[in-house]
Amino acid sequence: MGLVLNLNKLYKLEPGKDREYLERMLSNEDLNEDQKDAIMLDYVGDDHGIIKRDSEGNIIKVVTKDDFHPLDKNVISMPAKTETLKEFETTVNNSVNTDTPFMRNKERTEAETWIKAYGTNYKKCFFDLEVNPYQYTEECIRKTCEDYKLLCAYTNHKIQEAKNKS
Repeated sequence: MGLVLNLNKLYKLEPGKDREYLERMLSNEDLNEDQKDAIMLDYVGDDHGIIKRDSEGNIIKVVTKDDFHPLDKNVISMPAKTETLKEFETTVNNSVNTDTPFMRNKERTEAETWIKAYGTNYKKCFFDLEVNPYQYTEECIRKTCEDYKLLCAYTNHKIQEAKNKS
């Protein structure tokens, strides 16, 4: 019952009734390990978990409630305290444009090479180690080439837009 005593210390279970109930439930032979974990999770709260360790202290298992995802919590937005931070936030918020396609230079040059060598025959490109030395999968080559084509179309559209304005 060392685990129960540790839970008592960590989560400040009320001595007496709660502790006795927990001990009685955990000592029940009919419950499997998952059912015992569920009982303990009721005591530690919704946004906590239980770390199970072996005799050497290595983590064996981390038990959390199924619907608990730490990244789902709402983050409280703090207002900027200084004028410099306010200006920085404004600049960052105004400069982020998620509509613009983006590719790294390495991806662009690889896509150009693949398209020049094989066009849309991604299977042949996959097997050719000269144009595909990193052995990207056929699907990865296809997706990168499609992204490159979208980027080219977007860039051409923006160039035409600029020409039409002038």
